[in-house]
Amino acid sequence: MRYHNRVLLSLGSNRHNREYNLIKAVTILKKNVTSIKKSSIYLSSPVDYKKQNNFLNMTIIGSTRLAPLALLHFLKQIEKKMGRVKTVAQGPRIIDIDIIFFNKLEVKSPDLILPHAAYYNRLFVLIPLLEIAPAWVDLVKNKKVQTIKEQNCFNGQYLHLYKTR
Repeated sequence: MRYHNRVLLSLGSNRHNREYNLIKAVTILKKNVTSIKKSSIYLSSPVDYKKQNNFLNMTIIGSTRLAPLALLHFLKQIEKKMGRVKTVAQGPRIIDIDIIFFNKLEVKSPDLILPHAAYYNRLFVLIPLLEIAPAWVDLVKNKKVQTIKEQNCFNGQYLHLYKTR
């Protein structure tokens, strides 16, 4: 079976064994995402809801045969299977998997916005992405991600290398 859709996913965890959660999620993702290229794992500060533990984050680039909404449904199934329970908006989570880019698509629907609506203000997405794809271009903004990173303010966010690939 051929996999045509190129996707960039962001993964994060700040509960229990954070590193294990990321590794487990990537393993499950391989059921529908192939040719995975992984970033290192980064330690990051929480962004929106600040009264929680720091996160471990990474990004992956891969290919999938799934359509955007089917991929989103698959990611939500992984989160549920791993025990994610939503309590506080943007609060602690065992695993969070977001679609950042899906091919060159721009989608604005109640269920999905592509490219991800806030990725450009998230160091924990930009730095790992630049590690594995330094020339990545956001075709909706028509800018290199490196330029987007340089032009944005990150309001006290911090990010540190936690573990290399």
